[in-house]
Amino acid sequence: MERGITPLLTMMVTMMMMTAMSMVEVFATADTELPNMLLNPSYEEEFPEFREDNPWEGGGVFTHERICTEAVHGRCSLRVADRQLSVNGAMQMVSGLKPGRGYALTGHIKLQNDKAGTFWQSAKASLRFVFLDSPDPPEFVLQAMVDNETVPEDEITRCKRTGEAQKQVAKLKPDRSAEISYTVAYRGFVTSQQGWVSINGDINAPMRKFADQVKFTVDGPDPEVDFLLDDLRLVEMPDMPDWRETARTETEKHRMGRMDLTFQLPPNVTAEDVDAEVKLKSHLFAFGAKVEPDCVVTHKAARYNEFLYNVFNWVTIGSYKWRMGQELPGPPDFSDAIDGTATARAHGLKVRAHSILWGVTKNVPEWVTELSPEELHSTVWNHIDYIVSLAKGKVEQVDVQNEYIHGHFYENKLQNPNFTMEVFKHVRTLMDPEVKLYLNDFMGVTTGAQTEDMVDIVTRFRRNGVPIDGIGIQAHTKDYVKPDPAMIWHRLNKFKNISDLDVMVTEFDLGHNDDVIRADWLEDAYESVLRPPGAEGGHSVGLLEHSTTLREQVHGLRR
Repeated sequence: MERGITPLLTMMVTMMMMTAMSMVEVFATADTELPNMLLNPSYEEEFPEFREDNPWEGGGVFTHERICTEAVHGRCSLRVADRQLSVNGAMQMVSGLKPGRGYALTGHIKLQNDKAGTFWQSAKASLRFVFLDSPDPPEFVLQAMVDNETVPEDEITRCKRTGEAQKQVAKLKPDRSAEISYTVAYRGFVTSQQGWVSINGDINAPMRKFADQVKFTVDGPDPEVDFLLDDLRLVEMPDMPDWRETARTETEKHRMGRMDLTFQLPPNVTAEDVDAEVKLKSHLFAFGAKVEPDCVVTHKAARYNEFLYNVFNWVTIGSYKWRMGQELPGPPDFSDAIDGTATARAHGLKVRAHSILWGVTKNVPEWVTELSPEELHSTVWNHIDYIVSLAKGKVEQVDVQNEYIHGHFYENKLQNPNFTMEVFKHVRTLMDPEVKLYLNDFMGVTTGAQTEDMVDIVTRFRRNGVPIDGIGIQAHTKDYVKPDPAMIWHRLNKFKNISDLDVMVTEFDLGHNDDVIRADWLEDAYESVLRPPGAEGGHSVGLLEHSTTLREQVHGLRR
């Protein structure tokens, strides 16, 4: 190289970034070419004279009959009536299910009447497994120290979930019951005026040894409501053994890009003399954890905070829930939410506020449930305005309503089926325009029981001019259910046709009594969510609110 000529050093750096994404369909729901595991699924065959020969049973003292006056296809359907309990319904014993495999259900339900005082009913299909093993839970003691001093028991109770400011024996709760039900499909917002509606969903069987005979049931509406069933299909979904290779290919294609850096070197320095290192200090993929404000504000647990601030770029502050700041009538105290938010922002973390309202009755402050409709109307709208005033200018996302599919306290008490839609519109007028407004609900990603319900709700909200920006899909996972990347993609892909919708995987947890297996499952789940879902409209996807994993990661378990 000639003297006097400044050499240029050029290097390529690959970095993670959020981009517009697309995804190929993994497989169709309950493919009609796959064998149906249910017998007489459309009730076209006459029921045998002897009850024990009939694959469909009632499981209770109520009407359970084949009728041939109404059907989706063919002539006949099953009528379930005169029930005493909401769990009374149709039942069939199914054989051939395998641990870990995915199963999808499609079917139709029709309500024959409604219940006075409620706007909607729900229906669910479940698989009830009889387990033949009894796994023992792991046991380990977490001794918390703050500034080399043991935390007093009363403070430990307040900072009970995470961090060094804790002293507890952490256990994976064993399944002492020999039978456990897993929801395969859930359909909310059902009325008799809708006629036949679909009830679709999917699930992965638990990774445990269970009896060959598994109980399949369909029930759910209030006992005063009669219903019909037709065209039920339960199929085993195809496996995807090469999912990891596909995931990494798609991730490199859609989440990585090339950046060229050019360095101007001083005289007498050649490119061979220089080593350049680029460190990624932050990333745009939303990766977060749910935190207890006491752990980051009051106790300032050093090890916990170090892990939190170094690993995550988002936090969810759950102390915005009404019961946490105003359990009793009187002046509200949301200082945990305020202080937790301020601390997170001071450390450069983005904040998700959870949640302005939670319509499941047991999660509404008791004193609020006792208000008259007139009193509730003014109280709830004042509460909404107050919470927005606390969060405004300090958060990036807000859960406006939590578990809307499962809880309609406000709609029923106020006799206003549009209440939640009105809340979204009101919050949008008050909140910063860049803040994303979310619904948050469960059984949509690690299980697909109500993924389609979530899609339907967002579509209905958008059609009615509701400013909903995103959906939070809770990823609570029953113990011993292995995350299935192919099924996770299949579920997330159902949102692909909703333009400009952000999808956040929230409240993620899973359980296994073997720490190494659980660590592998967590890695699979992370990689499957990192792979871009169907998102032609420029969606962003994130993994937020590690509900139980953060505690164990901080304390050095392999995760």
